[in-house]
Amino acid sequence: MKEKLLKYKYLLTILIVMVIAICYREYQIHLYKEKVLELKYELIKDFRNPDTVKFRNITLQSYHFPFYKRLYYLLDYIDPIKSLFDSSEYTTKLCGEVNGMNAFGAYVGYKKFYISDDDDKYATIDDDENYFAETMCFEEDSPYILYKEEDN
Repeated sequence: MKEKLLKYKYLLTILIVMVIAICYREYQIHLYKEKVLELKYELIKDFRNPDTVKFRNITLQSYHFPFYKRLYYLLDYIDPIKSLFDSSEYTTKLCGEVNGMNAFGAYVGYKKFYISDDDDKYATIDDDENYFAETMCFEEDSPYILYKEEDN
């Protein structure tokens, strides 16, 4: 009888830990979505017609690994112990492509953009001579990607 009760306690403990982990991940995704909306607004607030702007290939990326990814990529660090327990806030950046309207009401075509989530919210949109956004954003399968928005 005691063994059966002990078995149920272990199962209940495992179930509780799993529920907490799932809820924590869902809360993180909610925060990432809010951050994406905030940075999108910062990017398009000076556009001619912000209501008609289209986005695609949106990724929220970090300059540092979040804790749960640090465990997985621990071997890639030069100083794994320090990086694992570094609790400093990591800065995020939003990368993707944006398409806005010109003065004639026609879309100009998708251009890559980058906006940082630091104090000055530095943003840039690539053109024929400027490829800063392309160089600042990581590959699509990078472990630095925190959240990827589904294209419509």
